[in-house]
Amino acid sequence: MSLLRALGAWLVAVLAGGLTVGLVEAAGHFAWPPPADLDANDPVALANLVLNLPLGALLALVLAWGCGAFVGAFVGAWLARSRRKLVGALAGGMTLLGTLANLAMIPHPSWMMAAGPLLVLVGIGAGCTLGARRPVLGGQP
Repeated sequence: MSLLRALGAWLVAVLAGGLTVGLVEAAGHFAWPPPADLDANDPVALANLVLNLPLGALLALVLAWGCGAFVGAFVGAWLARSRRKLVGALAGGMTLLGTLANLAMIPHPSWMMAAGPLLVLVGIGAGCTLGARRPVLGGQP
């Protein structure tokens, strides 16, 4: 039963982290909307868009990745009954994989290539630490 709870905690945490990334990115798109005629399936159009985005829009992306990693790691560590930091790290790790895939598929400024994964790792560490300190939901720590 412990494995099923850990798997459930991980799944909920991955969903929470992904939802967080989506919400923060949506706020960035609201503040700096992409062109209406953008073809999201065209890699050249995406590359041109990212390379011409204002600094605030780029910061919103990096912030989205970091927040998603934090929330995913926090929720995973908080919901798990055992190996809490491991569950949190694995959940936050999904955000790291998504971030790295995004950076590999679409050209980004050099500072984002460094800051994105770094902020995600910081988010994972903070989320795991804070999530594991809270009382276990539905049981004893």
